[in-house]
Amino acid sequence: MASRLLAQLAARIAAARDPVEAACLRAQRGIYLARQGKYDEAEAIVKSIRDEFGTRPNAEVTAWISLVEALIHFYSQPGPKALDRLRRPHALSRAMNHPLLVPLCAAWLAHIEFNANRMEPMLQYAVEALRLAQSAHHAALARVSLVVADAFHYAGRFDLARPWYAAVREHALADGDDAMISAMLHNVAAFRASKARLRDSYGEADMLETA
Repeated sequence: MASRLLAQLAARIAAARDPVEAACLRAQRGIYLARQGKYDEAEAIVKSIRDEFGTRPNAEVTAWISLVEALIHFYSQPGPKALDRLRRPHALSRAMNHPLLVPLCAAWLAHIEFNANRMEPMLQYAVEALRLAQSAHHAALARVSLVVADAFHYAGRFDLARPWYAAVREHALADGDDAMISAMLHNVAAFRASKARLRDSYGEADMLETA
């Protein structure tokens, strides 16, 4: 099934009259492709943008393609290097006080820190993303909501995770990001399967997740 988010981005790219705006939208397409494991396509977008702006670099464009590169690295080679790479677009966007990039980078940093089981920095980045993301910034809000939901779920508090999962769904639907909804459902299923294995091992009932 075709991605609604990619279709929306394609339409916006086609309508863009400013080369910088078009490049930033193309970078957002690259982010989606990286998330789907289409690294060659994402890298081709980065190369094309770099070639276009090679002799006249633009800070906003550089920050966006740095985020694409960081996520290509994160999904293709998980590890501490992905975190280091992601700090660059976060720093660049902070220097510009960019209203979209700062909370989006913070949300992704929270995601990576949670995956590494570093809860204190995860919380700091999550707070930053939630504080700075505007209500219509669905990409950042869906990402950080998923991190918070997973953190509560991991801690055994599905009652607290449930409204955050609902927020993920709300923002993902608004953004046309079907892949985010799939990721959320996968995470919920994975946590429930893990708890089921624990129940089998220790005989503990967990009725919070039966609904």
